[in-house]
Amino acid sequence: MNIKFIRIVLTKCLRFLSCVAAVLSTGLRGIIKDMIKNKWFDVMITTCGALDHDIARYFSNYKEGSFTMDDSELVNQNIHRLGNVLVPMESYGPLIEEKMQSFLEEEYKSGTREMSTADICKMIGKHLGENSFLYWAYKNNVPVIVPGIVDGAVGSQIWLFSQKHNDFKLNLIADSNLLSGL
Repeated sequence: MNIKFIRIVLTKCLRFLSCVAAVLSTGLRGIIKDMIKNKWFDVMITTCGALDHDIARYFSNYKEGSFTMDDSELVNQNIHRLGNVLVPMESYGPLIEEKMQSFLEEEYKSGTREMSTADICKMIGKHLGENSFLYWAYKNNVPVIVPGIVDGAVGSQIWLFSQKHNDFKLNLIADSNLLSGL
């Protein structure tokens, strides 16, 4: 490839990254984080599971397993399996619930009553550190948009929060407006 062409692509184009959660949960999270850290992309579109796993991986550790492990034995040990990745149950559901309720409560107390998914991702990133892709998206002002945010643990926690605070709203149209303005 021509170096001039590459330079034009890297500086003049709006660059999107889109991936499903499985990419982040089973091994490429560090690579995605580094690409966002190094500003290779201007916007990211992903699924709610990507947020779930970024929170879980930031606050806990996953372990290496194998594709042939017995799932019924793992359930008895309170372990989820994603391919060859082992996720302790306490590192996922309860942890995400605790963190999201805390993050949302802090936003609510500051006066926030409506958020887009890009706002939610920015809020999460602000609470995480350098080994998180959401942190680097927040730090580099890369919007992360999650069209199906209610299809995951983070989305369930947003819904649960809205049940306690009925004036809190999730605004998906704001994400569409953000995208159309890029």
